[in-house]
Amino acid sequence: DSNPQTSFFNNNLYDDNLLHQLQKMYTFLTYSEKEAYNPKDFCASFKDFDNAPMNPMIQQDSQEFFNNFCDKIENCLKNTKYKYIIDNIFTGKTCSSVICQKCKTVSNKFEDFYNLTLEVKNVGSLYESLQTLINPERIEEFKCEVCKKNVTISKRTSLAKLPNVLFVHLKRFYMNYES
Repeated sequence: DSNPQTSFFNNNLYDDNLLHQLQKMYTFLTYSEKEAYNPKDFCASFKDFDNAPMNPMIQQDSQEFFNNFCDKIENCLKNTKYKYIIDNIFTGKTCSSVICQKCKTVSNKFEDFYNLTLEVKNVGSLYESLQTLINPERIEEFKCEVCKKNVTISKRTSLAKLPNVLFVHLKRFYMNYES
């Protein structure tokens, strides 16, 4: 985009194009010999749902931020020849399979993902965590759409397509509603 968007933030004029700010930040981090980069212009160009600049003083969930970031980059690129770049690099596909134990019907549902959320509680390695992701789960009293009965099913998630770059989100925090 040759016409930079400009906005005022904290009484300063800045380039409001998220892609320009991202490029500026990565160029600085790659080629500068300085030890730090002030991302204030990037934060100002990264808008929230109300179109207000991101407040770097407010803590955000890393997975939510990453998904939001990918959506924003995709949106910026949607009318360019690079419109599929996020998809080509970061998007994988899971397959949720439901298997009826009575009629053996298999129902598959595919979903795109930017990152995998993996358990860390009670697992000793990444391999074990991936294993818990794909282990089948038994569910009883499930209404099968084929045999029209309440049956026991087996439900499992598998990785149908891995992205070129896999982001792993570690499920480190658990909400205890009693405490």
